[in-house]
Amino acid sequence: MSKWFVLLSLCTLPAVAGAQLISNSAPGTFVDISLTGGTPILNVGDDTSHAIVTTVGNALFPAGNVVIGNNGAVCGGTTTASIGFTNAAIPATGLPLPYGNVNLLPYWDDLFPTVSPATSSSITIWTQEAGGVLAIMWKAENHYNYHTATNIGQDITFEIQVFGSASGCAPMIQYLYPDVVFGNPDPTLDNGGSATIGYATTMTGLSNVQYSFNTQSISSGTVLTITRSFAFDISSPGGPGCVQIFIADCAGATPGYFIPYTFAAGLYPNGWLYGLDITFPDVINIWNAGSPFRGALPVTIGPVCGLPSGLQFWMAAIGLTASGTPNGKYSTQTYVIP
Repeated sequence: MSKWFVLLSLCTLPAVAGAQLISNSAPGTFVDISLTGGTPILNVGDDTSHAIVTTVGNALFPAGNVVIGNNGAVCGGTTTASIGFTNAAIPATGLPLPYGNVNLLPYWDDLFPTVSPATSSSITIWTQEAGGVLAIMWKAENHYNYHTATNIGQDITFEIQVFGSASGCAPMIQYLYPDVVFGNPDPTLDNGGSATIGYATTMTGLSNVQYSFNTQSISSGTVLTITRSFAFDISSPGGPGCVQIFIADCAGATPGYFIPYTFAAGLYPNGWLYGLDITFPDVINIWNAGSPFRGALPVTIGPVCGLPSGLQFWMAAIGLTASGTPNGKYSTQTYVIP
């Protein structure tokens, strides 16, 4: 059984920096949020999409507007999206779903809620914000090809967890799969056999990652973890007037990096200012000249204190090879010192 018509779909999102990695080696804990106070999404039906607003977000998936599709995909940064049943490969750039600015694709497939037609009892999607984590769970989803009453119970369950406080090389997003075997008459549909799994974004400096496309790449119990491959975090642990920088290569050792930065016009109208490094933990005024810092990773620079509160600057960290040439890993941030 298959569908003969086509749905057009769209998704648009914001921008941040640093490439991403998807790994199946990190631990994670699936939580059935239907049993822990999660909020059910009502009237879930075939190919339906549902808008929510979340206060939890991080560098890879910002807080704000989110659209969740019954077909196992999420668009961040949009209020309207049609998440169709025809999954596609994740392109090298851009979004597979043309909506928002981030597509989370834990199991984009032609799924069907366990109750048909859609009614208030058709609850297969649940959401929950707790402890700084946004969880979205698809529970007991049939495949469209086998969704008749005789196939009830031939379903899968999976979940997204977005970690709002994640920084450095810590997990930003996890996909958890307690059950990915439908058990219907077509075993080729099991284990992601007809699904797209991965992450896509249009946010500046971030990249797309396809884990699999129409391939039986996962099994029940799999946990996929999305992290930044190059971490660059700015904070003020020393309080007002202080700044601290942390840089790390989450995928392995990068010999060095650059950090050029500029300060906002108002406080420093002459423009460029270089010189924050480990050798002199101080801000040095070198107008229109100077050499950015280079050093081994991981490194924490600072905290450097005594800076004007409200100082705003842009910074970029660029990974280098052993010979000192860029290796394709970079991150940019704008930061305002409290």
